[in-house]
Amino acid sequence: MPGMHHDPVAMPEGEGFGAESPLYVVVRWVEFVALLLTVGAVSFRYFVLGSLRRDVEHDGEGAEPAFLADAERNASRVGQAAVVVLGATLVLRLFAQSYAMHGRGGVLDASLVGAMVGSTMWGWGWLLQLVGLVLAGVGFQQARSTSREVFQPGRKGRPASGVWWQLAAIGAVLIALSPGLSGHAASAPKLRLLAMLADGLHVMGASSWLGTLAVLLIAGLAAAMRQPPVRRSSIVRSQINAFSPVALVSAGLAAVTGVFAGWLHVGTIPNLWGTRYGIILLIKLGILSIVALTGFYNWRFVQPRLGSDDATIQLQRSARVEVAVAAMVLLATAVLVALPTSMDASM
Repeated sequence: MPGMHHDPVAMPEGEGFGAESPLYVVVRWVEFVALLLTVGAVSFRYFVLGSLRRDVEHDGEGAEPAFLADAERNASRVGQAAVVVLGATLVLRLFAQSYAMHGRGGVLDASLVGAMVGSTMWGWGWLLQLVGLVLAGVGFQQARSTSREVFQPGRKGRPASGVWWQLAAIGAVLIALSPGLSGHAASAPKLRLLAMLADGLHVMGASSWLGTLAVLLIAGLAAAMRQPPVRRSSIVRSQINAFSPVALVSAGLAAVTGVFAGWLHVGTIPNLWGTRYGIILLIKLGILSIVALTGFYNWRFVQPRLGSDDATIQLQRSARVEVAVAAMVLLATAVLVALPTSMDASM
Protein backbone atom coordinates (compact mmCIF):
# COMPACT_ATOMS: atom_id res chain seq x y z
CA MET A 1 0.00 0.00 0.00
CA PRO A 2 1.49 3.38 -0.94
CA GLY A 3 2.52 5.41 2.08
CA MET A 4 2.19 2.42 4.42
CA HIS A 5 4.63 2.60 7.28
CA HIS A 6 3.19 -0.01 9.63
CA ASP A 7 5.76 -2.51 8.42
CA PRO A 8 4.20 -5.99 8.13
CA VAL A 9 7.64 -7.53 8.65
CA ALA A 10 8.12 -5.69 11.92
CA MET A 11 4.52 -6.22 13.06
CA PRO A 12 3.43 -9.66 11.76
CA GLU A 13 0.11 -11.41 12.14
CA GLY A 14 0.44 -15.15 12.63
CA GLU A 15 -1.86 -18.10 13.29
CA GLY A 16 -3.68 -16.63 16.28
CA PHE A 17 -0.43 -15.29 17.71
CA GLY A 18 0.26 -11.98 16.04
CA ALA A 19 1.80 -8.81 17.32
CA GLU A 20 -1.42 -7.86 19.12
CA SER A 21 -1.73 -11.23 20.90
CA PRO A 22 -2.20 -10.76 24.68
CA LEU A 23 0.69 -13.14 25.37
CA TYR A 24 2.96 -11.17 23.03
CA VAL A 25 1.89 -7.96 24.79
CA VAL A 26 2.86 -9.46 28.16
CA VAL A 27 6.28 -10.44 26.81
CA ARG A 28 6.86 -6.90 25.56
CA TRP A 29 5.64 -5.44 28.84
CA VAL A 30 8.11 -7.53 30.85
CA GLU A 31 10.79 -6.49 28.36
CA PHE A 32 10.02 -2.80 28.88
CA VAL A 33 10.05 -3.14 32.68
CA ALA A 34 13.45 -4.87 32.56
CA LEU A 35 14.77 -2.28 30.09
CA LEU A 36 13.65 0.52 32.41
CA LEU A 37 15.52 -1.03 35.33
CA THR A 38 18.65 -1.72 33.27
CA VAL A 39 19.00 1.90 32.23
CA GLY A 40 17.80 3.06 35.64
CA ALA A 41 20.58 1.18 37.42
CA VAL A 42 23.21 2.94 35.31
CA SER A 43 21.53 6.32 35.71
CA PHE A 44 21.27 5.87 39.49
CA ARG A 45 24.93 4.99 39.78
CA TYR A 46 26.22 7.87 37.65
CA PHE A 47 23.81 10.68 38.46
CA VAL A 48 22.52 10.03 41.97
CA LEU A 49 25.44 8.26 43.62
CA GLY A 50 27.85 10.27 41.48
CA SER A 51 26.44 13.49 42.88
CA LEU A 52 26.75 12.20 46.45
CA ARG A 53 30.31 11.05 45.82
CA ARG A 54 31.28 14.48 44.48
CA ASP A 55 29.86 16.09 47.61
CA VAL A 56 32.08 13.88 49.75
CA GLU A 57 35.15 14.64 47.62
CA HIS A 58 34.61 18.40 47.61
CA ASP A 59 33.23 19.07 51.07
CA GLY A 60 34.10 15.98 53.05
CA GLU A 61 30.44 15.81 54.07
CA GLY A 62 27.41 13.92 52.89
CA ALA A 63 26.83 10.22 52.39
CA GLU A 64 29.03 7.77 54.27
CA PRO A 65 31.56 5.90 52.10
CA ALA A 66 30.13 2.60 53.34
CA PHE A 67 26.69 3.66 52.13
CA LEU A 68 28.01 4.56 48.66
CA ALA A 69 29.61 1.14 48.28
CA ASP A 70 26.48 -0.61 49.55
CA ALA A 71 24.12 1.35 47.28
CA GLU A 72 26.34 0.83 44.25
CA ARG A 73 26.45 -2.89 44.93
CA ASN A 74 22.65 -2.95 45.25
CA ALA A 75 22.28 -1.08 41.97
CA SER A 76 24.52 -3.59 40.19
CA ARG A 77 22.36 -6.41 41.55
CA VAL A 78 19.21 -4.73 40.22
CA GLY A 79 20.86 -4.19 36.84
CA GLN A 80 22.09 -7.76 36.70
CA ALA A 81 18.64 -9.16 37.52
CA ALA A 82 17.05 -6.87 34.93
CA VAL A 83 19.49 -8.09 32.28
CA VAL A 84 18.63 -11.72 33.07
CA VAL A 85 14.91 -10.98 32.65
CA LEU A 86 15.60 -9.00 29.50
CA GLY A 87 17.58 -11.93 28.13
CA ALA A 88 14.61 -14.23 28.74
CA THR A 89 12.27 -11.86 26.92
CA LEU A 90 14.78 -11.65 24.07
CA VAL A 91 14.50 -15.40 23.54
CA LEU A 92 10.71 -15.33 23.91
CA ARG A 93 10.37 -12.48 21.42
CA LEU A 94 12.48 -14.37 18.90
CA PHE A 95 10.23 -17.41 19.27
CA ALA A 96 7.06 -15.30 19.14
CA GLN A 97 8.22 -13.33 16.11
CA SER A 98 9.18 -16.51 14.27
CA TYR A 99 5.85 -18.13 15.14
CA ALA A 100 3.97 -15.06 13.96
CA MET A 101 5.91 -14.88 10.69
CA HIS A 102 6.43 -18.56 9.86
CA GLY A 103 3.66 -20.39 11.67
CA ARG A 104 3.94 -23.43 13.88
CA GLY A 105 5.73 -25.49 11.26
CA GLY A 106 8.56 -23.03 10.69
CA VAL A 107 8.98 -21.53 14.12
CA LEU A 108 12.24 -23.42 14.78
CA ASP A 109 13.50 -23.52 11.21
CA ALA A 110 17.07 -22.22 11.52
CA SER A 111 17.20 -20.86 7.97
CA LEU A 112 13.94 -18.95 8.36
CA VAL A 113 14.93 -17.60 11.78
CA GLY A 114 18.37 -16.63 10.48
CA ALA A 115 16.86 -14.77 7.53
CA MET A 116 14.41 -12.99 9.85
CA VAL A 117 17.19 -11.87 12.19
CA GLY A 118 19.72 -10.99 9.50
CA SER A 119 17.58 -9.30 6.88
CA THR A 120 14.82 -7.37 8.68
CA MET A 121 14.83 -4.20 10.74
CA TRP A 122 13.21 -6.19 13.54
CA GLY A 123 16.10 -8.63 13.45
CA TRP A 124 18.70 -5.87 13.49
CA GLY A 125 17.02 -4.36 16.53
CA TRP A 126 17.00 -7.79 18.16
CA LEU A 127 20.73 -8.22 17.48
CA LEU A 128 21.50 -4.74 18.82
CA GLN A 129 19.68 -5.59 22.03
CA LEU A 130 21.59 -8.88 22.25
CA VAL A 131 24.94 -7.06 22.01
CA GLY A 132 23.78 -4.54 24.59
CA LEU A 133 22.68 -7.33 26.92
CA VAL A 134 26.04 -9.05 26.76
CA LEU A 135 27.92 -5.81 27.49
CA ALA A 136 25.56 -4.74 30.27
CA GLY A 137 25.47 -8.22 31.78
CA VAL A 138 29.25 -8.47 31.98
CA GLY A 139 29.49 -4.90 33.26
CA PHE A 140 26.95 -5.39 36.07
CA GLN A 141 28.41 -8.73 37.10
CA GLN A 142 31.97 -7.43 37.31
CA ALA A 143 30.88 -4.16 38.94
CA ARG A 144 29.11 -6.16 41.61
CA SER A 145 32.21 -8.28 42.18
CA THR A 146 34.55 -5.30 42.44
CA SER A 147 32.31 -2.93 44.40
CA ARG A 148 33.21 -4.39 47.79
CA GLU A 149 35.96 -1.83 48.15
CA VAL A 150 34.66 1.08 50.20
CA PHE A 151 34.99 4.46 48.52
CA GLN A 152 37.66 6.63 50.16
CA PRO A 153 37.44 10.43 49.76
CA GLY A 154 40.52 11.97 48.22
CA ARG A 155 41.90 8.71 46.98
CA LYS A 156 43.55 9.03 43.57
CA GLY A 157 42.44 6.86 40.69
CA ARG A 158 39.05 5.43 39.90
CA PRO A 159 37.66 2.45 41.79
CA ALA A 160 37.96 -0.87 39.98
CA SER A 161 34.21 -1.03 39.47
CA GLY A 162 34.25 2.19 37.43
CA VAL A 163 35.46 0.51 34.24
CA TRP A 164 32.77 -2.14 34.49
CA TRP A 165 30.07 0.46 35.07
CA GLN A 166 31.22 2.17 31.87
CA LEU A 167 30.76 -1.13 30.04
CA ALA A 168 27.31 -1.52 31.57
CA ALA A 169 26.46 2.05 30.49
CA ILE A 170 27.44 1.33 26.87
CA GLY A 171 25.30 -1.79 26.94
CA ALA A 172 22.36 0.10 28.44
CA VAL A 173 22.53 2.74 25.68
CA LEU A 174 22.51 0.05 22.99
CA ILE A 175 19.55 -1.64 24.67
CA ALA A 176 17.67 1.68 24.81
CA LEU A 177 18.29 2.28 21.10
CA SER A 178 17.15 -1.19 20.03
CA PRO A 179 13.33 -0.67 20.18
CA GLY A 180 13.64 2.11 17.61
CA LEU A 181 14.81 -0.44 15.02
CA SER A 182 11.91 -2.81 15.49
CA GLY A 183 8.91 -0.53 15.98
CA HIS A 184 7.02 2.29 14.33
CA ALA A 185 10.03 4.60 14.15
CA ALA A 186 11.86 2.22 11.80
CA SER A 187 9.03 2.34 9.27
CA ALA A 188 8.14 6.03 9.49
CA PRO A 189 7.33 7.52 6.06
CA LYS A 190 9.51 10.58 6.73
CA LEU A 191 12.40 11.59 8.98
CA ARG A 192 13.09 7.90 9.62
CA LEU A 193 16.58 8.28 11.06
CA LEU A 194 15.46 11.14 13.26
CA ALA A 195 12.45 9.10 14.34
CA MET A 196 14.67 6.16 15.40
CA LEU A 197 17.05 8.49 17.26
CA ALA A 198 14.12 10.20 18.98
CA ASP A 199 12.72 6.82 19.96
CA GLY A 200 16.02 5.88 21.60
CA LEU A 201 16.19 9.21 23.42
CA HIS A 202 12.60 8.74 24.54
CA VAL A 203 13.45 5.35 26.05
CA MET A 204 16.54 6.77 27.75
CA GLY A 205 14.60 9.76 29.10
CA ALA A 206 11.75 7.66 30.48
CA SER A 207 14.18 5.11 31.94
CA SER A 208 16.39 7.77 33.54
CA TRP A 209 13.29 9.23 35.14
CA LEU A 210 11.17 6.25 36.22
CA GLY A 211 13.86 3.58 36.13
CA THR A 212 16.16 5.63 38.33
CA LEU A 213 13.30 6.20 40.75
CA ALA A 214 12.66 2.45 40.93
CA VAL A 215 16.35 1.69 41.53
CA LEU A 216 16.55 4.46 44.13
CA LEU A 217 13.62 2.84 45.91
CA ILE A 218 14.99 -0.71 45.63
CA ALA A 219 18.71 -0.08 46.03
CA GLY A 220 19.30 3.43 47.40
CA LEU A 221 16.68 3.64 50.13
CA ALA A 222 17.33 0.03 51.14
CA ALA A 223 21.03 0.84 51.63
CA ALA A 224 20.15 4.00 53.53
CA MET A 225 17.93 2.08 55.94
CA ARG A 226 20.92 -0.09 56.87
CA GLN A 227 22.87 2.96 58.02
CA PRO A 228 22.94 4.14 61.66
CA PRO A 229 19.69 5.92 62.61
CA VAL A 230 21.49 9.21 63.21
CA ARG A 231 22.67 9.31 59.56
CA ARG A 232 19.74 7.59 57.85
CA SER A 233 17.45 10.55 57.24
CA SER A 234 20.16 12.84 55.90
CA ILE A 235 21.30 10.18 53.43
CA VAL A 236 17.74 9.71 52.20
CA ARG A 237 17.37 13.47 51.78
CA SER A 238 20.67 13.68 49.89
CA GLN A 239 19.57 10.97 47.47
CA ILE A 240 16.25 12.64 46.75
CA ASN A 241 17.92 16.02 46.26
CA ALA A 242 20.34 14.42 43.78
CA PHE A 243 17.51 12.61 41.98
CA SER A 244 15.26 15.66 41.51
CA PRO A 245 17.26 17.35 38.69
CA VAL A 246 17.74 13.96 37.01
CA ALA A 247 13.98 13.42 37.03
CA LEU A 248 13.30 16.93 35.73
CA VAL A 249 15.71 16.69 32.78
CA SER A 250 14.80 13.09 31.95
CA ALA A 251 11.06 13.73 32.06
CA GLY A 252 11.56 16.77 29.82
CA LEU A 253 13.50 14.68 27.31
CA ALA A 254 10.80 11.99 27.35
CA ALA A 255 8.10 14.62 26.86
CA VAL A 256 9.78 16.38 23.92
CA THR A 257 10.57 13.15 22.07
CA GLY A 258 7.09 11.81 22.89
CA VAL A 259 5.46 14.87 21.32
CA PHE A 260 7.61 14.41 18.22
CA ALA A 261 6.58 10.75 17.95
CA GLY A 262 2.95 11.73 18.43
CA TRP A 263 3.16 14.27 15.63
CA LEU A 264 4.82 11.71 13.38
CA HIS A 265 2.49 8.79 14.03
CA VAL A 266 -0.85 10.42 14.90
CA GLY A 267 -0.83 13.17 12.30
CA THR A 268 -3.99 15.09 13.17
CA ILE A 269 -5.80 15.88 16.41
CA PRO A 270 -9.01 13.98 15.42
CA ASN A 271 -6.90 10.84 15.00
CA LEU A 272 -6.37 10.86 18.76
CA TRP A 273 -9.95 9.73 19.36
CA GLY A 274 -10.75 8.40 15.88
CA THR A 275 -8.26 5.52 15.78
CA ARG A 276 -7.29 2.69 18.12
CA TYR A 277 -3.71 3.93 18.19
CA GLY A 278 -4.86 7.40 19.22
CA ILE A 279 -7.20 6.08 21.91
CA ILE A 280 -4.50 3.89 23.50
CA LEU A 281 -2.11 6.83 23.31
CA LEU A 282 -4.64 8.98 25.19
CA ILE A 283 -4.99 6.25 27.81
CA LYS A 284 -1.21 6.10 28.16
CA LEU A 285 -1.04 9.88 28.57
CA GLY A 286 -3.81 9.76 31.17
CA ILE A 287 -1.93 7.17 33.23
CA LEU A 288 1.30 9.09 32.75
CA SER A 289 -0.35 12.20 34.14
CA ILE A 290 -0.98 10.28 37.37
CA VAL A 291 2.74 9.47 37.51
CA ALA A 292 3.58 13.11 36.96
CA LEU A 293 1.15 14.27 39.65
CA THR A 294 2.54 11.73 42.11
CA GLY A 295 6.05 12.95 41.35
CA PHE A 296 4.94 16.55 41.84
CA TYR A 297 3.38 15.62 45.18
CA ASN A 298 6.61 13.97 46.29
CA TRP A 299 8.67 16.97 45.18
CA ARG A 300 6.35 19.64 46.59
CA PHE A 301 5.10 18.10 49.82
CA VAL A 302 7.17 15.06 50.82
CA GLN A 303 10.70 16.11 49.91
CA PRO A 304 10.70 19.33 52.02
CA ARG A 305 9.73 17.28 55.10
CA LEU A 306 12.53 14.75 54.74
CA GLY A 307 14.70 14.51 57.82
CA SER A 308 12.80 11.99 59.93
CA ASP A 309 12.01 8.29 59.71
CA ASP A 310 8.29 9.06 59.34
CA ALA A 311 8.96 11.25 56.30
CA THR A 312 11.16 8.53 54.82
CA ILE A 313 8.39 5.96 55.22
CA GLN A 314 5.92 8.35 53.58
CA LEU A 315 8.35 8.86 50.72
CA GLN A 316 8.73 5.11 50.24
CA ARG A 317 4.97 4.66 50.06
CA SER A 318 4.39 7.43 47.55
CA ALA A 319 7.39 6.33 45.46
CA ARG A 320 5.97 2.80 45.33
CA VAL A 321 2.71 4.21 44.02
CA GLU A 322 4.58 6.20 41.39
CA VAL A 323 6.54 3.15 40.26
CA ALA A 324 3.40 0.96 40.19
CA VAL A 325 1.55 3.45 38.02
CA ALA A 326 4.62 3.72 35.79
CA ALA A 327 4.34 -0.06 35.24
CA MET A 328 0.82 0.55 33.92
CA VAL A 329 2.23 3.14 31.51
CA LEU A 330 4.59 0.47 30.22
CA LEU A 331 1.67 -1.93 29.76
CA ALA A 332 -0.14 0.67 27.64
CA THR A 333 3.08 1.13 25.68
CA ALA A 334 3.34 -2.63 25.11
CA VAL A 335 -0.13 -2.53 23.53
CA LEU A 336 0.53 0.67 21.60
CA VAL A 337 3.70 -0.46 19.79
CA ALA A 338 1.83 -3.37 18.17
CA LEU A 339 -1.03 -1.30 16.75
CA PRO A 340 -1.13 0.29 13.30
CA THR A 341 -0.45 3.98 13.80
CA SER A 342 -3.18 6.55 13.28
CA MET A 343 -1.48 7.51 10.01
CA ASP A 344 -1.84 3.94 8.78
CA ALA A 345 -5.44 3.63 9.93
CA SER A 346 -6.44 6.82 8.12
CA MET A 347 -5.08 5.56 4.79
